[in-house]
Amino acid sequence: MNPITSVILTFLFVFSFGEKESEEALQQIFTELDGPAAELRDQCLEKNSMKVTDLKTYNTSNDIPEKELCFYKCFYEGVEFIDANGNLNVNNMKEIPAISELGDEVLNEITACVEKIGKIRCCGDLRKIEQCYQNITM
Repeated sequence: MNPITSVILTFLFVFSFGEKESEEALQQIFTELDGPAAELRDQCLEKNSMKVTDLKTYNTSNDIPEKELCFYKCFYEGVEFIDANGNLNVNNMKEIPAISELGDEVLNEITACVEKIGKIRCCGDLRKIEQCYQNITM
């Protein structure tokens, strides 16, 4: 898996839990990006008139502002987690240590949920991904 994609998908998992520590980890992940990933981050932040410190974690997917969802959509498209047709690359998710370490049962539950999402056409569609992570049984 592309290292950038791995970092981003790990972030996606961390992003699912609305705690202060998760928020700090989320901002740190994006702050520490370098090379092409940092360029992509900066492009997506600028496109959405945001700063890294604007990135927050939320208790429910409905709480996530549209502006942040658009940033994530831009970023996921840039790392090809979402392809040009709006399809998710579910196989990359299975390689994320933070997810694979949860065990087969949880991994299968997350995978099944994400596979049902369908195409990501607009920023709001990212709430579907977030809901999959929030609905897992730990």
